Amino acid sequence: MDHNSAVTGECRHCKKSTEWKLGRTISISGVNQVYWVCQICNKRAEKARNIPHDELRKRNIDIDKIKTVADYRGYEICARCGEIEAEYHHWAPRHLFADADAWPGDYLCRECHMKWHETVTPNMCEKKYD
Repeated sequence: MDHNSAVTGECRHCKKSTEWKLGRTISISGVNQVYWVCQICNKRAEKARNIPHDELRKRNIDIDKIKTVADYRGYEICARCGEIEAEYHHWAPRHLFADADAWPGDYLCRECHMKWHETVTPNMCEKKYD
């Protein structure tokens, strides 16, 4: 596997069996999230699964060479503490809501964002929506 790797599967959005390629989103705080992207609809092909950076490193994949699907870097303010460089937070977590993007959200700094998830969704990686 390299930064141009592809797999085939049924996209959860367009429901077509198609080729998926690696893609990445850069959060407002500069964190890279890497996942499989459907080559038909250009959306995340799987349900809220990011590929761990350790897995990419083991395969000698340079994250910076993966196609950027979205870059959200900028200077947003944390809605809780006022810190600069906040990241967008879904109040309806993607792992619980199939329509998470239709729900409201707000900006939280990394510390507040992590605290929210540790408190409200501590088992986030275990639960998945149907």
